[in-house]
Amino acid sequence: MCDALHHAPPWDGHTENPITNAISFWGHTQGNYERLLRDLPMGSVAQQRVIAEQKAFLDRRDRCGKNIVCIGDVEQARNEELMAQRRKVEQPFPVEEMQRLTRAWKTPEGRPLYQRLLAGLAIYPLRQATLDNGYQLQWGFQPHQATVQTLGVLDPQGKIAALVTADDVYRAWRSEGGTYSGRLRIYVRSAGELGKLLPVIYSWTLADLLGFNLDCKGKDAELCSQAKQASRPPMEAYDLGCKHPNRPSCRLPVIEHPPVAVPLERFSQ
Repeated sequence: MCDALHHAPPWDGHTENPITNAISFWGHTQGNYERLLRDLPMGSVAQQRVIAEQKAFLDRRDRCGKNIVCIGDVEQARNEELMAQRRKVEQPFPVEEMQRLTRAWKTPEGRPLYQRLLAGLAIYPLRQATLDNGYQLQWGFQPHQATVQTLGVLDPQGKIAALVTADDVYRAWRSEGGTYSGRLRIYVRSAGELGKLLPVIYSWTLADLLGFNLDCKGKDAELCSQAKQASRPPMEAYDLGCKHPNRPSCRLPVIEHPPVAVPLERFSQ
């Protein structure tokens, strides 16, 4: 790529700039490839196929030599392939189901829960991670206020298993030097599912506290270890199947030290 940019012919100003085109698609292609890998279960057949396709794409690009137009065309074609695959993998968030499940619920501050959840999903496309068991986590945040977040946990059928509001959690560990004042509220579709879902939600929470995009086996190893050993941030849990929403009887106990069920590197933003 660098040699091709250096040897690119002068732009005539009348056609599409091949240098700008190649650089633009190079960035988009790499970003879509990395996101698609994270969207797929780690080590799955689908993920391995994407890796093999990416290697074939790089071989095709290398065969362009120093031809910047050829490189741009190959990058564009690969980017379109990746975008099409992402559209198949990334299922839309079930907003109507969320509205139905939370219809009578309010936050402890008295705000309709549905409105608070929507506020934390305002940035699109939502970030997501698909787990080996088929469950998928999707999350977003409020524009210009990244610490107002909403997380949805979807089961393998795409139905909501849990909804989470996170306030002042994002990067709180880094910004507050290992302490935090953030708050998470977990709303599960069924009380019996909390034990299974809590370790997954807690894994996402640790990644959120540290700002995502972690390398826990490399440069962030000590940071990840410290966060895993620290006490958990304040968490409350509620049963969305409760017959009388918003009453104290709907609240569920949360264990003090949930296990970490998902590598923190799986969550990126």
